[in-house]
Formats: sequence, C-alpha cells, structure tokens
Amino acid sequence: MPLSWVLDLFKGAADKGPVGTLYSNIVAQARSVSFYRDLGVADDLDGRFDMIALHYFLAMDRMRQDETLMEISQKLANLVIADMDRSLREMGVGDMKVGKKVQDMGLALYGRMEMYDHALMEEIEDSQKSKLGEAIMRNVYRRNEDISSNAQKIVDYVFSQREYLKLNSTDEIANGHLKFEKIKES
Repeated sequence: MPLSWVLDLFKGAADKGPVGTLYSNIVAQARSVSFYRDLGVADDLDGRFDMIALHYFLAMDRMRQDETLMEISQKLANLVIADMDRSLREMGVGDMKVGKKVQDMGLALYGRMEMYDHALMEEIEDSQKSKLGEAIMRNVYRRNEDISSNAQKIVDYVFSQREYLKLNSTDEIANGHLKFEKIKES
C-alpha cells in the first residue's frame, strides 16, 4: 500500500526561476505512476529518492554536454540539496540531525550518480547496459531478483531518455525547460 505522505516529499522546488522549474520537471518525471505501479519501484521514501536520483543524473548528464550550462547545473545541485533539507525538516527531523542526514543523502545521491556515470563510460553499449542494470538492481530494487526484468526496462528507459534529452536545446534548458519523453504506460 502506498504511503500517501511520501507524495509530498521531494515535491519540487520553492525556487520559481529556471532552476526551480528544472527541478520540478525532474521530480514530476520521477514521480510518474508507472515506475511504482508497473515497474515495481517501492512507493516509499527510498523508492522516490532513487527515482529522483536517476532523473537528476539524466538531467546532469545532458547538461554536462554543454559547457554553457555549467552554472545552471551547479545551481540545480544546490537546489537538490536544499530540497533534501526541506523534506527532512517537514518529516520532523530535528535541527541537530538534519545536517548529518542531508550529508548522508547527498553522499547516497552522488554515489548513485557516480555508479550510473561509470556504467555509461563503458566502450560497448551492451557493457553499459549490463553495468547500469547492476547499479539499478542494487539501488532501485535493492537486489530483489523477483523483479530483475523491471531493471532492464529501466535501463532501456534511461537509454531512451538520454537520446530524447539531447533534443532539448541549450537555451531551453538554461530557461528551465527540460522535457523528458513521456513514459509509455503498460
């Protein structure tokens, strides 16, 4: 049964500028029902965190292809961390513990991004997909072999999104418009 309170966590940015819009686009795509209903991603804090991390990775992967987006990518990174802080405070985590928890979440986020990036550095696409599948099994599915076929579907989704995100122009992204490909409902 989904935890309804989780829906409000990582809901996006209070920032109303381009960076806030970018982050809201990332969060909206990560919260697509298909991931949780059709692909077996846990509908809880961890599952949502992992889907945001994956989509944040996709956005940063696209932005690093253009040096002129470096500044906005750094502002986006700052906003993601600020949203983690806000989310923890809304959950009732005390001031004394928020800093440590945000640090732990930041390390988890960047650890995932590093794994995804490392997988995609492989020379051969099959090797990339294999390594990315391993990382998704470890992070998103917590090594639950019962749903390993879903990991491959997410790998295919990542490859499709990477290509689709290339269609977003530098100007569009700089103005906060990052369009993900619509998810095909099962």
